[in-house]
Amino acid sequence: MRVRGAPLGVEVVMPIGPRAPYLVEETDRAIVLTLYGVRANTDVINFAPNDSMVRTVEWVQETFDRARVTVSLRAAPYGYLVQYENNAMVLRLRGRPQIDPSHPLRGLTLVSIQAIHPSARPDRRACGSRRPRCPSDSASSASSRSAAPPSS
Repeated sequence: MRVRGAPLGVEVVMPIGPRAPYLVEETDRAIVLTLYGVRANTDVINFAPNDSMVRTVEWVQETFDRARVTVSLRAAPYGYLVQYENNAMVLRLRGRPQIDPSHPLRGLTLVSIQAIHPSARPDRRACGSRRPRCPSDSASSASSRSAAPPSS
């Protein structure tokens, strides 16, 4: 098992062989990863030089086929992601991003979603128990009334 540096944080690499089911639990300053169907077999954990995020990595074999890996952190994580690479489970931990005070939005992608007001598209409005008649219903009933032959 080893801890290596990554562009936005650190990665904890655990060679476990075939993919195994897992559960991730996040606490204030730790990530707990429970692995099912595996046996932990590690004596040495290599830490990345100059790592400022990870305080300790501990593992325990809870049952015959369940292991728990606890990654204690120096600060709350900003995010995490679990992936597999070459028969190894990789827990990516993201650190707090560096923010330039003069340009706090630099490097971010902003997404703007504009909601359409219901009156702008009356044919697309929702119908339900609080609104029993839909505009599309009244339009179709009006067209059916206008298309009916005149009664004599």
